[in-house]
Amino acid sequence: AWQKDGGTDFPAARERRMHVMPDDDVFFIMDVKIEDMGVYSCTAQNTAGTISANATLTVLETPYLVQALEDHSVVVGETVALQCKALGSPPPRITWLKGDEPLQLSDRHHFTPGNQLLIIRNAVLEDAGRYTCLMSNTLGTERAHSQLSVQRSGGCVAEPNRKDSTMTVGIIIIAVVCSIVITSLVWVCIIYQTRKKSEECSVTNTDETIVPPDVPSYLSSQGTLSDRQEVCIRVEASNGPQPNGHIESNGRDLLPT
Repeated sequence: AWQKDGGTDFPAARERRMHVMPDDDVFFIMDVKIEDMGVYSCTAQNTAGTISANATLTVLETPYLVQALEDHSVVVGETVALQCKALGSPPPRITWLKGDEPLQLSDRHHFTPGNQLLIIRNAVLEDAGRYTCLMSNTLGTERAHSQLSVQRSGGCVAEPNRKDSTMTVGIIIIAVVCSIVITSLVWVCIIYQTRKKSEECSVTNTDETIVPPDVPSYLSSQGTLSDRQEVCIRVEASNGPQPNGHIESNGRDLLPT
């Protein structure tokens, strides 16, 4: 009889990856997985007694990340944690790099057991950069990266690798603003010239002729004017406050001066 870790639960058997050879007391595990790892026991008995033998199955696996590393952005003085949760068989050894060099530790840097979590307290501008999690075991080495940005309290970001893109965005914004201003000035000039021409074309004579208030009564006393009569009103300027004038109809004065 066969057992795994002292029990009869075989993951390979549940998934139909285990095949038993009854005549040879041998079984095969196909497509071996990590959960197949353990201690397998073979027990044989008869009327004379019982005997057992154990065998340990070790499954090797290259390192891999359980969860991808994330980029972080913090303000100066804050605390940030970079997590590198890696698995493998044997368990991988984790080393942290900043850029391409080993991380220079200080009293602000702390690690959890296994180095899977890097904690940086009281972040400073110099902490900004690319951090690399190096995972290695007997089967190989894997790398994962995380970008850390550190902002000043005013909101300026210390990201050496992104200076060029930030400058490009600033130039584009300035160009767009200048284009809008120039276009607005052109339209203002066009509108001003159009209004100026319109005002010149609409200039009219605004002089008014002041007719003495007693003209209507005088005209009515002289008879009604026909539509064919021509009436001429002459206004002569004088030095006094009121103008003097003549009203003529068909060459005859209607109102004495």
